[in-house]
Amino acid sequence: MQNRITTLILDVGGIIRKSPPTNIHENIATHLNLNIGEFLDVFLPMLDKIRVGEVTESQLWAPVIEEFNLNISPEVLSNKYVEMHVDETNQFGLANLELLNFLKEFKEDKKIKLVAFSNTNPLKVAGMKNTGLLEVFDQLIFSHDIGFLKPDGNAFIEAIRILNESPKDLFFIDDKDANVKAAKKFGIDGAVASDPQEIIRIIKNL
Repeated sequence: MQNRITTLILDVGGIIRKSPPTNIHENIATHLNLNIGEFLDVFLPMLDKIRVGEVTESQLWAPVIEEFNLNISPEVLSNKYVEMHVDETNQFGLANLELLNFLKEFKEDKKIKLVAFSNTNPLKVAGMKNTGLLEVFDQLIFSHDIGFLKPDGNAFIEAIRILNESPKDLFFIDDKDANVKAAKKFGIDGAVASDPQEIIRIIKNL
């Protein structure tokens, strides 16, 4: 381990949580007995907004409730979303346990700080917290909190500001090449990977 690396930053989706075989948004539509295409046309634009903190959970569901004349509260819909996210993780074994167990030991052994850095929304975060996926991390940086999505450069500027560390002391692993390339523009070294064994190998070789 090189002394210069004090903080390891990891994406969550596709790394800590494996990609699911189903689409939770389509499942929500099915649960509500709505046409999937029509539901997504209304819901996805609002989802884009909540991922950067532009709307609240209540505002997320308002167009859906109005468009389809649903007699249901935003809170009930949010709870169902979180419930489905948890069920999806458990049913399909999406938690990357091999990597999580390695990270726990690695963090304790190397005294390194672990940071989650993800494009997501507060409902998915609630689901991940309920399944323990985020417990290994010392700090969480999410798009809906900082107002920007990777690979937007502003997302990395915010991450560096929040961490209050020199970019040369950071290492970033993401499953998307564009995100790692963006990080490198701001002096953060990184690697693209999604396979658990490959990620473990990269971390061991830092």
